[in-house]
Amino acid sequence: MSTLPSTQKAVALPAKRTPLIEITTPVQPPAAGEVVVHVQWTAASPLDLHRSDGGLLISSYPALQGGGGAAGTIVAIGSGGDLKGLQVGDRVSAFAFHGDKEANQQEYITIPAYLASKIPDGIPLQAAVTVPVNLVTVFHSVTADLELELPWPIQQNWQPKAANKPILVWGASSSVGIFAIQVLRHWRYTNVLAVSSGSHHTYLKSLGATACFDYRKTDVVDKILDYLKDEDEPKAPYILDCIGSLNGTLEPLAKIAQRGSRVAIMLPVIIKDATEDEEPVYEMEVSKCIPDKWAEGTIVRGVRTHFYLQNEFFKERLQPEILPTLLAEGIVQPNNQRVVEGATLVERAQNALNLLRSKAVSGEKLVYRVSEATPHHRYKEELYSMIWGCITCHGPGDASWIKGNMNADIYLIVVNDYVCQSWEWYGMDPKKTIFQQDNASPHTADKGNEYFQQQRWTILPWPANSPDLNPIEHVWAYVKRQLSLFEKVPETLEALWERVQDIWINLPMEFIDHLYESMPKRMAEVIRSKGGPTKY
Repeated sequence: MSTLPSTQKAVALPAKRTPLIEITTPVQPPAAGEVVVHVQWTAASPLDLHRSDGGLLISSYPALQGGGGAAGTIVAIGSGGDLKGLQVGDRVSAFAFHGDKEANQQEYITIPAYLASKIPDGIPLQAAVTVPVNLVTVFHSVTADLELELPWPIQQNWQPKAANKPILVWGASSSVGIFAIQVLRHWRYTNVLAVSSGSHHTYLKSLGATACFDYRKTDVVDKILDYLKDEDEPKAPYILDCIGSLNGTLEPLAKIAQRGSRVAIMLPVIIKDATEDEEPVYEMEVSKCIPDKWAEGTIVRGVRTHFYLQNEFFKERLQPEILPTLLAEGIVQPNNQRVVEGATLVERAQNALNLLRSKAVSGEKLVYRVSEATPHHRYKEELYSMIWGCITCHGPGDASWIKGNMNADIYLIVVNDYVCQSWEWYGMDPKKTIFQQDNASPHTADKGNEYFQQQRWTILPWPANSPDLNPIEHVWAYVKRQLSLFEKVPETLEALWERVQDIWINLPMEFIDHLYESMPKRMAEVIRSKGGPTKY
């Protein structure tokens, strides 16, 4: 076990509706089956706001903040017990929610190994931290509350009994909603309906949504019912409410649900938002919310994600095995992130609360740094910078080092500079060339679509969650293998970038030819597996 500090900085709430403060807490050594994580990033969640403004689930003050996602590096492990194969130095994310030594807005957390997920190579900590809380919520709500099947692993010819039944996801652009669509799509549910702001519809369809509806439209309920008019009753048998607002979601959903509909609602139900002068009003019992408006025989459940540990299979395998596998295979993508800045940890935590309170967040997850990486691990974390590259049938195209997060604006610059330059180098006519990209949100943003239309580029339509069809994934794997052959790691990111550039421009032409020639086989394999996993 490495030497741990005896105390640490932590964020606490001194009283309801008061500014956050910094306190000192002990660092707890790990018992058998536990690991200590040096927390470098955390993700803000609505629960943070509910605790701060409404005192939700707080029994005494000062109360440590944070009952959700954390990401960092394991610095100590317990002696004995089931450590799920984790070791000191592993990068992990965690959904830990028992407070005290598990509270994620402090520098170190001590947690059972089954609450940690090893982060796949290539995924930065600030991206990985957006995953565990929301993905676990999806698995629990879909299986326990909607009673839909999510078997693991998926057998090759398996199809869910409700494969073609409508599943309505209200709040689909929320952090939970985005993961719900990806999970349902992968588990072969083919009729997923998404309700969100219209600005997110293109992205949600790229993830696997069958149809999208804009909740801001006054006739949104009528449009949903019209879409479902030919379905058997109950026309909306499965409804996932990712928001949990009495007026905003429960009221319209009560007009859609029928006898036999199963409705899963995120808790707490928000009866009234906080104002400067008044506390918010919450309700944890959904049976007390508009009971006279639900059709008789509607099954309404409140989602209590913490109860997922009652499912022994999920307890032992959801965070340690299923979550990292889905990430590593590109089946789910981390939420888009907005990094919250501030001079201190408390200031960053407070700024995140203020953003949540102002409802200034849509289609992205607020993340902020808790502590700097230790010198031993800093290099390892910083190496996960983004590099973009393209290939053509004539040879490797250009590659670019992206300093920071990729967004729609940066992507347009990359495309305009590096794709066009590659085509010019090989004498290719853009109007006679097909451009392939995956469905990452910067790629499918309206700005990019408008640019491609103006340039009259042919964009290859791309199915959601299909890394096995994308030949560029094998190029990145090749680059990683070549990097691993160096005896010494580079001392700086600039030195790493020089190595990547050298590998990229020397990609073997026979390797690229093989990738292009493999595309018919890849497509045939996907068709044979009916959209399921393939050997690619």
